[in-house]
Parts: sequence; C-alpha cells; structure tokens
Amino acid sequence: MNKHYLFIAAFTALTGCTDAIVGEWENDDNTSSSEDNLSIDSDGTGVRTSTTNGTVDGKNYSAMVEYAMKWELVNDNAYELVLNCDDAEVKLDGQKVASGCTDVAAFAKITFSKLEADCSINDDGDELKCDPEGSDDKIKYIRKD
Repeated sequence: MNKHYLFIAAFTALTGCTDAIVGEWENDDNTSSSEDNLSIDSDGTGVRTSTTNGTVDGKNYSAMVEYAMKWELVNDNAYELVLNCDDAEVKLDGQKVASGCTDVAAFAKITFSKLEADCSINDDGDELKCDPEGSDDKIKYIRKD
C-alpha cells in the first residue's frame, strides 16, 4: 500500500472529515417576525426549527415548531432531507401545546406525515437551496457558523 494513501487515511481519521451540509443554517428569506433554522449533525440527523412571533389580542406570542430530520448525500453537493412529524412539537411561549403528526398538523392547519426536500450546496459551502416536494416554493438557507 502506498505510504501517501496511508497518510491520507490516517489524517482523515484524526481530523474527522465532515460533510459540507453539517452545521447551522438560517433561512435567507426571513421576515422580521419569523425564523427558519436547520441544525444538521454529522450522523445523518438534525432538527428544523421554525419560529413565528406576533401579537394576538394585544399579547405577544412566540410559536415554535421543531421537526426531527434525517439527511443523506445523493451525489456531489446534492442532498435529500426528510423531516418526520412524529417527533414534531409546537411550543407557545416555551410551553408545549402540541406534539406528533396529528396535533402539529391540526395546530398548523396542514396535512402531512413527512416532508421531503431535495437540497444542494453552492461551491463555497455557504448557501443551501432546498426544493420541498409538492411545493412551488424554494427555500434558501445561509450558513450561520
């Protein structure tokens, strides 16, 4: 075996080569009243957190929905993300008011069991564009870290 390959393998093992998608991302198209963040881990999992702030009857509120997520590399800079609502939670001002697919869907007035998106990272690794299945909207995230 070539000494150079052995060195590269040892260096990779020591430094822990991570995938380009791993890290903290925030939606680039946010309004001042909402946030959409991804926290993506190297083990193929992550969390999507969507937060909306507003006022109802003169009282401020913060509604947050968290989704467990799995991701996989499809090819080069292309990924598939799957959000699972089984572990989703809705929190109003920090208090859990709904959890699981049925409750979260009823709260948000939507129907879903899982959400899938095809995503790609630009060559600089600082922009992630996602195309959710069944939607005409594309979501653009920028790296936070």
